[in-house]
Amino acid sequence: MSGSDEGARPQPAPVGSWQTVVTAREPVGPRAVLLTVLLPGRALPLAPGQFVMARAWSAPDPLLRRPLAPFDVRVRADGTQLDLLVVAGGRGTRRIAALEPGATLDLLGPLGRGFGPLPAGRPVWLVGGGVGVAPLHHMVAELVRREEAERLSRLHVVLGARSGEALFGREAFEAAGLPVLLATDRGDVGLRGTAIDALAQRLAHADDGSAIPYVYGCGPEPMLRALVALCRERGWQGEVSVERYMACGFGVCFTCTCEVREPDRGRVHRVRSCLEGPVFPIERLAW
Repeated sequence: MSGSDEGARPQPAPVGSWQTVVTAREPVGPRAVLLTVLLPGRALPLAPGQFVMARAWSAPDPLLRRPLAPFDVRVRADGTQLDLLVVAGGRGTRRIAALEPGATLDLLGPLGRGFGPLPAGRPVWLVGGGVGVAPLHHMVAELVRREEAERLSRLHVVLGARSGEALFGREAFEAAGLPVLLATDRGDVGLRGTAIDALAQRLAHADDGSAIPYVYGCGPEPMLRALVALCRERGWQGEVSVERYMACGFGVCFTCTCEVREPDRGRVHRVRSCLEGPVFPIERLAW
């Protein structure tokens, strides 16, 4: 989360397929790495919560790209640097996570709708589960670079994972001066339970007279459903980035649909989360 890079900004890149070069690879867990890639000579204007579809192979197998929400994006004089948090799960993410400096990574993007701006004058909770921490970190990194001290002072972070080794981004949030609550299913780090358990426990001791918080969430769907239920119970507003399988990332395949409720008539229907999301207002989700 260093300051802005000096120099003239490169030309903005439209949505397209871009060849990036891996410049660094940092293991951050038993199956997780933080890949740093550079798109030379172009500005790729990804907002926090937007994503790219990544491919590290030219053969038709694996067939599909893999969606990744950047951990950070920095436009430099020589191009755009992206930090990508990759957990090696299936064949595609294993091949991406195995890339070494000098290798190429093809990225399709920018895609989707990201998080909205922070509301004025209200406390804000960032709730992340596992790799869902990535777009939340991207949001904080942007605020740090813009030196928005007032907005940073209103942020609180809750991170959850199965175990301590799967808690990502804690040090970066703490380095930005943010209070961080931790929860793990195993109880080896922080509260034994989920990120929502940690948030609910913290709220049990909160001052009821404080301003109504606003929530940004990203993580596994069970965690997000519990977060949405908690927010509705307390009358909070917020936005969550849903996790869906995506085959294309730009609305052709219809594999990433999500049920939403229209605010005027209450009608429930399905939308493509790669186009209308992946970030949705809490009140719009039909959960």
